[in-house]
Amino acid sequence: MPFGKRTAVAGAVLIALIGVRLGCLQGMVRPVRIAGGSMADYLRGAHFLLHCGDCGFPCRYDAERPPADERVVCPNCGFVQRDLHGAVLCPGQRVLIDRLACRWRRPQRWDAVAFRSPSDPDYLEVKRVVGLPGERISIRRGDVYAGGRIVRKTLEQLRRVAILVHDSGFEPARAGHLPDRWQTAKISGWNRGRRGYWYQPNRPAAAGGDWLVYHHWRCFASPLPRTDEYPVLDNYGYNQEESRQLHRVSDLLLVVRLRLEGTQGSVVLRGYNGEAWFRAALEFPAKQARLYRDDHLVSAASLPAAAYAQDVKLEFALCDRQAILAVDERVVICWPYEPAGEAGDFARAALQRDSSPEAGLRGEQDRPGAQSQPLGIAVYGLSAAVRRLQVFRDLHYLDPQGLGRDWTAAASLGNGEVLVLGDNVPISRDSRHWPQPGVPRDQILGPVLPVPK
Repeated sequence: MPFGKRTAVAGAVLIALIGVRLGCLQGMVRPVRIAGGSMADYLRGAHFLLHCGDCGFPCRYDAERPPADERVVCPNCGFVQRDLHGAVLCPGQRVLIDRLACRWRRPQRWDAVAFRSPSDPDYLEVKRVVGLPGERISIRRGDVYAGGRIVRKTLEQLRRVAILVHDSGFEPARAGHLPDRWQTAKISGWNRGRRGYWYQPNRPAAAGGDWLVYHHWRCFASPLPRTDEYPVLDNYGYNQEESRQLHRVSDLLLVVRLRLEGTQGSVVLRGYNGEAWFRAALEFPAKQARLYRDDHLVSAASLPAAAYAQDVKLEFALCDRQAILAVDERVVICWPYEPAGEAGDFARAALQRDSSPEAGLRGEQDRPGAQSQPLGIAVYGLSAAVRRLQVFRDLHYLDPQGLGRDWTAAASLGNGEVLVLGDNVPISRDSRHWPQPGVPRDQILGPVLPVPK
């Protein structure tokens, strides 16, 4: 066959394959939109968009259950907005359903999938796969367990489900009358600028380290001042009408975007998981990342080249009983751990005691405010400009009554069954509530993919 004809045939085959692939993406031609809020914030149904009148943060809340008292609380700064005339009604988020994916691979844990409703096969539901065939799923203290062992997310999976708690890019206009969310000691090399925070090492540091510390505010409806410090709770800004018991969340993700100058020093991120402090130190010019639990060194790794860039993104997560450090979205350290007193004393895994300048956290978990000040960043020997700080929390799963008690499925999942839960845990009706919690794989149409705006 002449070369020109072979090329034409290959092109026709390629076009046909692309056509088949696109044809398997339901929603490409006729839009498919999310109805309901059970998967918010990842996927939203019809909702109102209202920019906070103080910090400008985009507040999105359920249009099916708007606040009866006609007030919206900003989940970022806690400002109460009573003038809702600027709210914009947005349709449900548009998505694609990949019907081809389930033909060549089984549903994966933490996938958002579409399936036929157990109560009405003509109705499609979207939930997240949490349990796999043969597993017996439990919920304990907000985490998922399979066969008695905790189920851990990767950092990429955590990013997908994490709920934004605070974004320093949205500063309240009344900041002059409010305390800072990120605070320092009275004697500090940290300074606050118009576009973030900057650090100069030539200033004297306070005893115990020069920390920029996050202070969490309530940020939900309350007659008390919004600036009252509070532990991070499983509040959803999307559920403005919901009134329920809230639960403390210790699984957090800190995202820092900063610019560094200098050749010798360190950057340290710290987090508190409710019983111990973890610190991730990036050390220059040693080219090392070190992870400490309290004052014990428990893991170390080489830093990637991206750590030496002038602008760098750092992520530090304490989630599903693991500590994760990433540099420019590349995981450098991932260290699973057990709570103190349970199997495997962490001290046995310690490599050595910490004698670095950043040491000295012993006993801080007992100080007042540790629960409401769970995150911090410190810089030693370098100059730094922190452009943005974001705090996220993990999903906190609840029992069917939403009371925060431990829950275990009545039986193990059958062959070809998966257990599904909604991201918007308090309002989702899912496997926790159904008489038969398992969803057969043949009822799953495929993964659900958000359509970029």
